[in-house]
Amino acid sequence: MRGIVELEQNDVLHVSDNAVSAAFFGETKESMRNKRASELGVPAEIVSMWIDHCRKSERTGEVVSFEYGQRSANGERWLSGSVSCLAAPLGATTVCLRHL
Repeated sequence: MRGIVELEQNDVLHVSDNAVSAAFFGETKESMRNKRASELGVPAEIVSMWIDHCRKSERTGEVVSFEYGQRSANGERWLSGSVSCLAAPLGATTVCLRHL
């Protein structure tokens, strides 16, 4: 699963996702575009974890890898993820590339 997300203060905005990511949420690539993680049913603690990992990548300039459990359209799944913050001008929205 891959995608590009923008960080918001308390949520993650999906900019672009591949078909596998969309299927995980029971969506299409098109229907996921510009939806927040919370709108896709992602629990607040998982959203917060993603924001923390993206911020860490932003601070360190390195890929951040992690594992966690999350409910999907097909039941509970154990996921191994990584995020890499894309370079952004000072004051711009933080954008991260995510892999699961």
